[in-house]
Amino acid sequence: MPSAAMRPFCSQLFVNLTLILIPVLLLLSLAPLAEARKKTAPAPKSAVPGSGELSTKAGHSCTWATSEASDGTVSLQVSCSIPGEVPVQTYECRFAGKPDQCPAYADKANQYWKQVVGKLRKRSNVCEGEKVLKTRLCKKAPSAAHVRLAERSGEDKTKEEEEEEEEKDKETAVPVAKETEVTARRMESEGKQEPLLGARVGDGADSEEHT
Repeated sequence: MPSAAMRPFCSQLFVNLTLILIPVLLLLSLAPLAEARKKTAPAPKSAVPGSGELSTKAGHSCTWATSEASDGTVSLQVSCSIPGEVPVQTYECRFAGKPDQCPAYADKANQYWKQVVGKLRKRSNVCEGEKVLKTRLCKKAPSAAHVRLAERSGEDKTKEEEEEEEEKDKETAVPVAKETEVTARRMESEGKQEPLLGARVGDGADSEEHT
């Protein structure tokens, strides 16, 4: 048995050990609970909304749905039908962008998509108009942060595509016209321009009369 002088020391040592062991035991007992909570906790909700409906200014009934790629590109697919048409006319288009490149998007994603859908509602035709859907929230963000028209069906070409083709046709037509003009001038200067068919017939008739 410890002597009387050692008893206070032993008591203090026991108290110190108890104070150390209690927190350790608590941590060991809480660790499995924390791990279990992590496993059962629901996955964080994505900032990108799933789907919804909208009506355009012209009364087109539309549905929209989003999907997100691994590189952060978000696609907004919109499908619409035009009421009153027989048979029912439908069209659809897809917008795509990387809204997470907008600094404000992380905290205000819902506001961002609300503004995007709001812009589509103001159109007569969802797929016509400006290609880029700029929001007030990300007005000064990089261009990649704005969703833009990527595909459109239901029509052969977009207005922009038609304008581009017209420009290409003009560029192609100018060299052809110049080449034709140069050839005609060269033949005229060399005196090799063939007479008209009518002139040939007339000359033949005159020669027969003289004979």
